[in-house]
Amino acid sequence: MIDDECSIRLSTTALVRSLGHDAHAFDSAEAFLASEIQHTADCIVCDVQMRGMSGTALLTQLRMAGTRTPFIFVSGNVTAHDRLITARYGVALLEKPIDPEDLVALVVDILR
Repeated sequence: MIDDECSIRLSTTALVRSLGHDAHAFDSAEAFLASEIQHTADCIVCDVQMRGMSGTALLTQLRMAGTRTPFIFVSGNVTAHDRLITARYGVALLEKPIDPEDLVALVVDILR
């Protein structure tokens, strides 16, 4: 989970853990990229707009590097550019406030 909002990051991480999966929390795309998790993650849940590198810039960088890890974007302010990027790469986009059932359904589908 990558989100600069602490409450969203912690609650989403707790939700994924409650499903029986490992979950790691990062407060920025840069922190995620500096970790080894980027090489082993089964799914990335990421805010679109953050301080520093945006979620869409992170996705673009990972895809250009050949990483195909499934992505789920979350955002409170979705722009036309965000929708274009998510459509281009075929990733899910949930708008904040996130319905936990929607997130659970996506994570379960991706991780099965």
